Amino acid sequence: MSWMVFPNKNVFVDDVLFSLVEKTMFTYVHLALTYYISTTYTFDLWLSKGVHDVFTIVVNFLSNKWEAKHVIIKLF
Repeated sequence: MSWMVFPNKNVFVDDVLFSLVEKTMFTYVHLALTYYISTTYTFDLWLSKGVHDVFTIVVNFLSNKWEAKHVIIKLF
């Protein structure tokens, strides 16, 4: 019988979360920034006792042609 070992909260925050955010930034955000003149960031954190906590980051872009785009990153 094999057991699954899940990382503790500190390992998750320090390693997994950081690498996920870094990969997302390089894959989507940095490439898009070359065509956009304005960027805003907002974030929300919802805490619930006994249920999943949710952290959300929303990045809004405005292009040089005045086209609006956004990226939403949700973490439970």
